[in-house]
Amino acid sequence: RPGVVAIDPGWRVVPDGLRIGYWQDGTGAHGAIEIPADLIAKIEHARSIHTIRHRNFNAARDALAEWIQKRSDLPEWFREATATSNKWRSPARLAVLAGRWVDARFEEDGDAFTAVTKWAKQNRHLYAWEMFEMRKRLNRRDDIYRCWAKKLALAYGAIVTEDFDIRPVASKGADAPEGSQEDRASGYRQIAAPGRFRSMIAHAADREGSGFTQYPCAFTTLACHVCEKVLEWTPAEKIDHRCAGCGTKWDQDQNACIWLLRVAGGGKSPDPREPAAGGNGVQKGKRKPRSGWGWAGRQRTGGKKRKSAPDL
Repeated sequence: RPGVVAIDPGWRVVPDGLRIGYWQDGTGAHGAIEIPADLIAKIEHARSIHTIRHRNFNAARDALAEWIQKRSDLPEWFREATATSNKWRSPARLAVLAGRWVDARFEEDGDAFTAVTKWAKQNRHLYAWEMFEMRKRLNRRDDIYRCWAKKLALAYGAIVTEDFDIRPVASKGADAPEGSQEDRASGYRQIAAPGRFRSMIAHAADREGSGFTQYPCAFTTLACHVCEKVLEWTPAEKIDHRCAGCGTKWDQDQNACIWLLRVAGGGKSPDPREPAAGGNGVQKGKRKPRSGWGWAGRQRTGGKKRKSAPDL
């Protein structure tokens, strides 16, 4: 099959849902890859059950810790089991205590025992509901990914994408306050699962006999594909950007795809740090691509090389 297509994975909220990638081929055909808004709403509903579970857990944990402080006659096993209970962050810790407590009741434990076992029963129900809802919604998301991966692998003889390390981004927002902008961004990143989408593309390419290659992606978003200038701006604010150098307005994800196609064809890199060739400040020759499952590389806006590691 002739033709090359570039895919720029990522995640961004758009009016129709969540954009998880963009594609463009050598003829100029292009388009966005999105998870529809109705599916995003259903995934967020499943995530809201998780939030409720943790709020209930925090309340039960704190109430138990307060009750423990008032008691000086607790059994040794109970004091050892709850020595750090005020710092527990996992509901599983409290659930284990509840199960053990059922078989080891002690004097005047009634109110606390009832509260903990009641919490444990409700938590089991909410957990089962959460897992059922999330599994169903993520299966639908994966079906969308598989369909896109197969469609592109069947249509093109070669697929090129960014050698993007998701791990530094994945670590952001882990401890962000609930409901904050950073927390919401982390949630959308988890829904999009760009590493999973990229893996499905690689598998589909291998299955259908298409080439699959990853290229360093530093500055593919910041550099204008028209005037080739790298100017400072904030990609997170909006998808469309008007270049301050030449005045051209473009979609930042499509811009990244154009750069990927250019680099894959042996053309100029958007990275101004590459050594000069022919006096133009960039390397002209074709770069050695990273193919197959070699995930080593740089982040989109720059960074040092890293050791090969599996994507998340």
